[in-house]
Amino acid sequence: MVNGRNKGAAYERTIAHKLFDELGIKFARDLEQYRTGGHADLIPDDEYFPFSLELKRYKDGQIGGAPAWWKQVEVAAEREGKWPCLIYKYDRKADRVVIPLASILDGGEGKVETDLAAEREGKWPCLIYKYDRKADRVVIPLASILDGGEGKVETDLQTFCFIVRELMA
Repeated sequence: MVNGRNKGAAYERTIAHKLFDELGIKFARDLEQYRTGGHADLIPDDEYFPFSLELKRYKDGQIGGAPAWWKQVEVAAEREGKWPCLIYKYDRKADRVVIPLASILDGGEGKVETDLAAEREGKWPCLIYKYDRKADRVVIPLASILDGGEGKVETDLQTFCFIVRELMA
């Protein structure tokens, strides 16, 4: 039988290493999360890291993770004054990351356009975020954020790291 707490702790260490490899930021496990709750699972050594991280590792579950997981990370994020970020993994599946769409569009440095022409052509309409200072852009299919009006985006870990690098630039 698998010990859930050990499985979760191992996953936290794995993600901390992956984030360090991608971002160069060290993350430590917050053991206070087990004592009092309302804390992020990983604490970055960079105070400007914009997200509060909640990590979940389970055998299986629904796309986007359980609603209770999102509520848990919202509490920690509000306490820390950061954006909530849920990172989860199901057995034999890739890491997934859920963040608020507003976290990508924050800062007032860009503008959002809706590609209605794509919809008329039978393709997915997209939100396009153009950076004023850079040529880079993030294109997000609207289908990926139409989640009951909550405005969350689900992506993979590498794309999440790209978003973090852009926000911290």
